[in-house]
Amino acid sequence: LQDCGIYSIKPQNITKELENVYIDEIWGIGKNTCSLLNKFGIYKVCEFVNLTDTFLKKYFTKRSIEIKEELKGNVVYKVTNVFPFPKSIQKTCSFSTFINDKNYNMDFSEVFGQEQAKRALEIAIAGGHNCLLTGSPGSGKTMLAQRVKTILPDLTLEEALEVTKINSLYGEDSKEIIFERPFRSPHYTISEKGLIGGGDFPKPGEVTLANSGILFLDELTEYKSNVLEMLRTPLEDKEITISRVKAKITYPTDFILIAAMNPCSCGYYGSLLRKCTCSERSRKRYVEKISGPLLDRFDLFVEVTSIEYSEFKKENKESVSEKIKRSVIQARNIQKERYEKYDINLNSELQNSYIKEFCKLDLKSQELLDKFYVKAKISARAYNKIIKVARTIADLELKENIEPRHIAEAIQYRKKEEKL
Repeated sequence: LQDCGIYSIKPQNITKELENVYIDEIWGIGKNTCSLLNKFGIYKVCEFVNLTDTFLKKYFTKRSIEIKEELKGNVVYKVTNVFPFPKSIQKTCSFSTFINDKNYNMDFSEVFGQEQAKRALEIAIAGGHNCLLTGSPGSGKTMLAQRVKTILPDLTLEEALEVTKINSLYGEDSKEIIFERPFRSPHYTISEKGLIGGGDFPKPGEVTLANSGILFLDELTEYKSNVLEMLRTPLEDKEITISRVKAKITYPTDFILIAAMNPCSCGYYGSLLRKCTCSERSRKRYVEKISGPLLDRFDLFVEVTSIEYSEFKKENKESVSEKIKRSVIQARNIQKERYEKYDINLNSELQNSYIKEFCKLDLKSQELLDKFYVKAKISARAYNKIIKVARTIADLELKENIEPRHIAEAIQYRKKEEKL
């Protein structure tokens, strides 16, 4: 169960809550044996049985002697309903990539204008950066966020198995592998348990169900402060540990956070269409619902402004999402090749020790960043996030080195933070 994030569970803690949980590893045996068993498919946990010749012959007709010798004396789960890989998946048992052929019936071309916001979301998905959209009601924040799913890269087999196992732990019993990246959008009335996970035998929450995908929080300021603060650890550590009497479970939380909010209570602060009716004190009180430490974990701050009437007359029959997705995949492939020897997938995952190695700045870029650091009085975390965003922008432009214009664009996405 380690791949599901369960590290310290013991046999006596297994309850009926674990029935119908799909795994591709069996508890209590070595990695070599796990690799053998994985070839048989994905298994369903039902109950404990002792190893017997009958059991081995029934479920593992191949290599049963070798497996029995290695597992002698151990207790394993009874395996029923073995689901072999479909033929379409067998062809990709080089374990490269699933093809997500789902038609979302939506496209970024349906959002008039908002080119800067589209560009920011392209950068966010390409490098795994968190993004906050701010703007007046009806400006297109939610439409933009919902269409992010159309530019998400296809899942690899490893990611698809992990997503399937997580959904299985949550209670969604599916006989097919899930190959669509998660896009979770919980309502702002959600509790801490719903967001983080919990229960007597802790089930995964929204932060885990969004693993390998997107967690979208609309109307960010409407969420309870104590619920939002629970996001800080999952965002930083990419995992969450839940301790209960029966078990201590660690779930993965490797997601991209996209959030949307109004700039004030009435929603029209800075709008060209309507005058804001909020006092300065009221506006500050509204924005302060989001704590500084949580805001600091966003990489991109985007102001979604009201569009001009002329934008409605423009028609774009071409698929904007398809073009953006190709660019995202290209940038991610560059990152995959660059970090092949490291435990890193995306630019957002770069630790401080790797930033100097992979994000070298020339003199002009360094001077530009230093000036902004002094003027804006940003944190060290924000400073590093600007560099990592600039690295992603360079990758999207197929540039080997970060240039001053990449730093300048990354800074622009941070300047919007000053308006909050």
